[in-house]
Amino acid sequence: EIKHIKPKACFTTASLQQVGSSVLGIQVKKIMDIAQKLFENGFISYHRTDSQNLSSEKYQYVSKFVASNGIIVRDKQLIFETKAGAQEAHDPIAVKDLDIKELPEEFSKNEKALYALIYERTILNVMQNGEDTFKKITVNTDFLIEGKTVDFEINSTSVKKLGWREHLKIEKSDKENKEK
Repeated sequence: EIKHIKPKACFTTASLQQVGSSVLGIQVKKIMDIAQKLFENGFISYHRTDSQNLSSEKYQYVSKFVASNGIIVRDKQLIFETKAGAQEAHDPIAVKDLDIKELPEEFSKNEKALYALIYERTILNVMQNGEDTFKKITVNTDFLIEGKTVDFEINSTSVKKLGWREHLKIEKSDKENKEK
C-alpha cells in the first residue's frame, strides 16, 4: 500500500508557538514578541491567525519561486481543513519576500531562527507529497492467552519518494538528524 505524505501546513499562531518552542527552544511569549517584530519590519504576514491555507495569489507566488529553484511543485494547492471556530480573516503566517532567505545581521540568533522556520514552512507547503510504501504482515498462531488466539502483526514502512521531506531541514526529528 502506498501512503501519500502531505507537506505540513503553513503556521497558525498556535502551531508557530508549539513548533517554535519545541524545535527552537524559545519561550512562547518570546516567539510572539519576535513574530511581532518580524511582522512590523515587513518580513512575515500577520502573525495572529488560525488559517493554514495560503491565498491563491500567495500560493502562485510561492509556487513560481520554488519551481524557479528547480524544485517540483504540486499540481494543485493543498487545502487544509478548517477547525471549528477558527478565525481565518488573515493568511497563515508566511514569509512575504522569498528572496530574503536570511534576516540582516542586526537581528538576533532567535529572530533569525524563527524566520528560518517560517521560511521553511512557507516553501514546503507547495511541494509534492512524499510517498511511503506501507506493508502489514499478520501471523496467525495457535497460541492461547486467556482462551483467545494470539496473532502477531508486523508493520513496515519504507520511503518510496521523499517529496517535500527532501527539503525539510529545521523540523527534522532528533532521530532523523542523528542518522545523517
